[in-house]
Amino acid sequence: MKRRLLFYGTTAILLLTLLIAMDRYKLYKEEKPPVPSITVNGQEIPYILGQYDWHATKTEKIDPIKAMAGMDPTKVKEKETLEVSFPPEMEPESISITQFNTVPGMEKKSFEGNILSIPKNLYMDRTYYKIRAR
Repeated sequence: MKRRLLFYGTTAILLLTLLIAMDRYKLYKEEKPPVPSITVNGQEIPYILGQYDWHATKTEKIDPIKAMAGMDPTKVKEKETLEVSFPPEMEPESISITQFNTVPGMEKKSFEGNILSIPKNLYMDRTYYKIRAR
């Protein structure tokens, strides 16, 4: 009788431990990546969280221009400063800012770092940037 109670008690504790561990793992996998603060001259601007690979969770690739359909664009002037910052405890190793759209035949501009001086664009009325943090 005592052996059966010991067996059932041990089994119950092991199952409970396994359930708690699996729950923590599920929370870990469902955690979203850190949210950046994107500002132009100190004014926060809206953004769209695109494809990411975070805690072994990989999202599907989306077309940023289609995802931004219906959003009001933020108007900025050339030479204004775009800054990307993350919470201090989640600061990435590197940040790159790349122009997403361009006129055919023109080279897409790419910048390393978290601060960008908005370049002049004579050919397009809207310029989209992709921010990649690693």
